[in-house]
Amino acid sequence: MAPAPVTAPASLRAVATAVIRAWERLPGNVQGAAWITASALTFTLMATTIKALGPHMTSFEIAFFRSLFGLCITLPFCLRAGIPGFATRRPALHLGRAAAGVSAMLCGYYGYIHLPLADAVAISFTKTLFMIVLAVLFLGESVHRRRWSATAVGFVGVLIMLRPGGGAPVVATLAALAGAASVSAGIVFVKKLSGTERPATILFYYGVIATLATLPPALLVWTPPDSQQLALLALLALLAVSGQFCAIRGYRVGEATALVPFGYSRLIFAAVIGFLLFAEVPDLWALAGAAVIALSTLYIGLREAIRGKRPASGEPGAQAPP
Repeated sequence: MAPAPVTAPASLRAVATAVIRAWERLPGNVQGAAWITASALTFTLMATTIKALGPHMTSFEIAFFRSLFGLCITLPFCLRAGIPGFATRRPALHLGRAAAGVSAMLCGYYGYIHLPLADAVAISFTKTLFMIVLAVLFLGESVHRRRWSATAVGFVGVLIMLRPGGGAPVVATLAALAGAASVSAGIVFVKKLSGTERPATILFYYGVIATLATLPPALLVWTPPDSQQLALLALLALLAVSGQFCAIRGYRVGEATALVPFGYSRLIFAAVIGFLLFAEVPDLWALAGAAVIALSTLYIGLREAIRGKRPASGEPGAQAPP
């Protein structure tokens, strides 16, 4: 009697099992590098989605839908935690976290819309520089001379990109810088909240407050999105959550010292996508400024990783706007 033919689903399951086993045999740093690179690509696609939506709606409306859809994605995890997932004794910190997050979205999104994609991504890395200052002021961390020097060099990179007499749009660049600073402020609040609050609780209150806070300004400039734009807005929220998930997975399985550089692949992805989709070609000044920013923040991240700490920005080169 002839053997029964192998069905397509069975073949697919066999291939999937073989791939999973091969993946599990890879060293942790190789897996981590893949996760961080995937995170960098995901965050770049998120920025690309924001830029694509920019001609059709303002950053207020984009931020509202990002908050609303993000809340819908995280709400099931909060519900699974039950009543403890909604209990909090630190409402003021949740308000501060949400305020920083909303500011990061509004300013950061404005930068993505009005700056070349590669420039906006490069400026987003200055969150590490702002985090150095905020960690000293609000977290009581000590910072040595080398990190202060690297921080100063990083801000010189911003000045190179701005360069008096011509360069990136000043308002958009300042907005992008404010967005990066707000991301750093949000991280400070999360660090303070994480000592007593569940992750689901932090996500829930951020989603609720951010949605309510962005609704009024969004209504003032409301442009009804069509079905394609709604799909892009939902994709934006999904990419943001997926990027954070990939970053967390990467740093969980790999060593920070090995993984830090891979987050900076966002600069490459942004330059390629900006050229292919938006016909953007960074000039030499923009490239020089971006290189200075990247090298200074990379130096800070590697030094802190060598000292046995996760870099001040949380996941270097992988943090996205809230």
